[in-house]
Amino acid sequence: MKKILLAIVTTLIFAVNVKAQKHGPWDIYIGPRIGVIMNDFTDVEGSMETGMLLGVNAEVFFSNTISLNMGFNYTHQGGNNVKKGDTGIYDYDLDYINTEFALRYYPVDRFCVFAGVNLGRVVKSRIDGKEGRYGLKDYMHKGSVAFPVGLAANFKNCELGVSYSYQINKIARGSFADYLGDARNKSLVASFVYRFQIF
Repeated sequence: MKKILLAIVTTLIFAVNVKAQKHGPWDIYIGPRIGVIMNDFTDVEGSMETGMLLGVNAEVFFSNTISLNMGFNYTHQGGNNVKKGDTGIYDYDLDYINTEFALRYYPVDRFCVFAGVNLGRVVKSRIDGKEGRYGLKDYMHKGSVAFPVGLAANFKNCELGVSYSYQINKIARGSFADYLGDARNKSLVASFVYRFQIF
């Protein structure tokens, strides 16, 4: 994951065109967002699950350097070959609907760093193992709270971004905590937004 993150960040930095197109207060942009999310669980053995992100973003500028970005999206997350102790090896698929808020700072035009909060809701959860495939609705916490940090670069109407997110609450609850313990989602997201200025 570290090598992937370094490659994406390096690409963003060298691709930025810093020739000024200044943003003004109350400039508003909106557009669809698509991306790839690489997710892993903490505190257990296992491998990364690669899923997708689909949604819509809106960005409101308060000045030429500060803005608030808001997103509403669907993500497919999970973990593969997950093992905790002697409980067996399982694949987990978790689908979330997320609302994200991030404060952005533009040190130069077209390039920003950001940090925020992501509030998620589990809409589907499944486990796949030697016993078969079945749902986990009653064993997963319905909500999630995560904190993303990242970078983004704008090129006319296009935006490329990368972020790392860490969930602070546990995934499993009740008796299923024996299988996942204190596991939480940690995610690397690379995304593309096609933006339209509406104000």
